[in-house]
Amino acid sequence: MQYDETLTISGLYSELGVFKKTDNTGKNPFLGFTKTIVFKTPNKKNFK
Repeated sequence: MQYDETLTISGLYSELGVFKKTDNTGKNPFLGFTKTIVFKTPNKKNFK
């Protein structure tokens, strides 16, 4: 998986405004937003 996950994730959180909300739930933000991030990523061909 070669992609800028930091910029993609922080950018996605900024748009949705759910960074704090997700963090407060105690859940791993990567798990809930993986699918959304994939579609926002130019290298989505690396995912299935």
